[in-house]
Amino acid sequence: MNLICTGITFYSSRGTGPSAALASAKLPRLAVAAVLNLATTAWALTIMVPMNKKMTVHANEMEKEIKEEGKGESGKFKSNESELRRLQKRWQRLNMGRATIMVGSALAGFSALLIRA
Repeated sequence: MNLICTGITFYSSRGTGPSAALASAKLPRLAVAAVLNLATTAWALTIMVPMNKKMTVHANEMEKEIKEEGKGESGKFKSNESELRRLQKRWQRLNMGRATIMVGSALAGFSALLIRA
C-alpha cells in the first residue's frame, strides 16, 4: 500500500499548482514509509524465516524423541529443548526489531497525511 501511495504521490508531484506542491511535500515521508515497509519484509525473509526453520527442526526432533521413548528425559532431548528455548528468546527480541520497523513505517506514512503544505 505504501508503494502505491508513494507512486501516486510521485506522479502527482511532477505537475504544477497547489496539489503538486502538496504531493512534493509528502513524497519524502511516503518514500521513507515505503522503504521501511520493504525493510520489514526483508527482515522477515532473511532473519526470521531461517530462525523459524531451525526452531522447527529442534521441535520435530523433540517430538520424534518423545514418540520413540515415551518421555523426554534423554540428553539429546534436553539439548534440543534448551536450544529451542534459546532460539525462542532470540526470536522474540528480533521480532521486536521487526515490529519497531513496522511502527516507524506507519508513523512516517501518518506524518505524511498531516502535512498541509
